[in-house]
Amino acid sequence: TDAHAAETSFLISVHVTSAVCSVPPEVHSIITSQCAPCHTTGSSGGLKLDPADVAYTSLVSHNVGAAACASQVRVIPGNAAQSYLIAKLRNTPGICGTAMPRNRPALPEEQIQTIEAWIDSLPH
Repeated sequence: TDAHAAETSFLISVHVTSAVCSVPPEVHSIITSQCAPCHTTGSSGGLKLDPADVAYTSLVSHNVGAAACASQVRVIPGNAAQSYLIAKLRNTPGICGTAMPRNRPALPEEQIQTIEAWIDSLPH
C-alpha cells in the first residue's frame, strides 16, 4: 500500500529441490578406480575428486582450470553432451591437453554412460 492507499502485489514462484551435493557411489567408484591416483590422492591439473563431496564441488558448474579452456564447464547439470568432463573422457576434438585418463586406456563405454546418466539427472 502506498501513500495514496493504492495496493498492489505480485507472486514469485520458487522452485525448491532436494539436491544431494555429492557424487553418487556408482559414479564415485568409477572416479576412484579410473582417475586414481592423479585426481584422488592429489589434485592433478587443480582437480581433486576425492572424497565424493569434494568431487561434486570440483565438477558441477565449475569451469575448467586451463586458461585456454576456461570458458568450458566441467559438468553442466542436466547436460552431459555439453559437459567438458565427457569431452575429455571421449577425447572429443578441441579439448585442452590430453584425453582422460591420461596415459591409460579409455574408460569402457558403460562407465562413460553411467557418468552421463548422473550428469543428465542433475537438477538444472
